[in-house]
Amino acid sequence: SFQVTVANATATLNAASFTTSGNYQAADIAASGFTLWYSATNTFGTATALGTLSSAAAGSGETLNFTGLTQSIPVGVGYFWVTANITSGATVNNTINLNAIANANLTFASGTKPGSATPAGTQTITAPVFITANNGNWFLGATWVGGVVPSSSDNVIIDHAVTNTTGNVS
Repeated sequence: SFQVTVANATATLNAASFTTSGNYQAADIAASGFTLWYSATNTFGTATALGTLSSAAAGSGETLNFTGLTQSIPVGVGYFWVTANITSGATVNNTINLNAIANANLTFASGTKPGSATPAGTQTITAPVFITANNGNWFLGATWVGGVVPSSSDNVIIDHAVTNTTGNVS
């Protein structure tokens, strides 16, 4: 995440450019998996998606160019996040990072942008965690958030009564 301080008059963000690092591969990121978000408050839950991009075949070290933006930012502070939608087959323990963001990485049609912005740092891809959604049989999709049954090697969180019946054993 990063923030932009706008002085004197409303600013309109037209483009934002970020460079990634880490050892992730393009296959770790879902199609249109990078998203730039904006909110007038420092609460991600209120953020609006400004644009999405797909990872280039090169993966790590790529430049993400969000263009064609028309985001108005009133005088004060605007908050931004860049997220990555990780694929289910992503390589566990690969890392992804947005390198430091400078004012030159942000293009405005109007307004001034004093100060600087920096990203949140390196993120590590972890194994997916499956969470129960309802009481039920382990082998039924309806028992799990997202409707996908975990395999025997997956990490799970069981918040409901779940039965695991194989043969005559329960």
